[in-house]
Amino acid sequence: MKDFELKEYRFHQSYLHLTIIVPLRIMNNILENAFSENGCEQGGFLFGKYEDDFSAVIHGIVSPIYKNNTRSSFIRYTDGMQDYWDALYKKDGYIYLGEWHSHPSASASYSDIDRNTMIEIYEADSVKIRYPIFLIIGKSKDYPEIKFYTIKNKIIYSYERR
Repeated sequence: MKDFELKEYRFHQSYLHLTIIVPLRIMNNILENAFSENGCEQGGFLFGKYEDDFSAVIHGIVSPIYKNNTRSSFIRYTDGMQDYWDALYKKDGYIYLGEWHSHPSASASYSDIDRNTMIEIYEADSVKIRYPIFLIIGKSKDYPEIKFYTIKNKIIYSYERR
């Protein structure tokens, strides 16, 4: 019998019928970045492609040019990012899929600030996708906790790992 080898993570949102696919190497990259800087929250942007109207594949992460992070907050700024997004799209057809950040000393549940940020992003004219993806990486004991969210009509929906 051949050993099972994990090649990707899959997360599903059943009510909206959405799927997120994250290759193992991308998830490992996110986890390495999530807890890398003196216990401060980390984060950035997710990019990739849609396989169809309901399945997004995350192909990578982008760090913001400007950020403000502490042990209990992460603020990213979009200044200077448009040229990068244009180049990603022109080269490989990649688009903005959403955002990620870490909670290095808390769970991956979203805070009120996270919720308000999700709503702002969802309502932003510059966001052209129907269901932006939000990833929070928390730390439960010594293990990372991975939670994906999306939003529709100001209601937050969580994904389940498959």
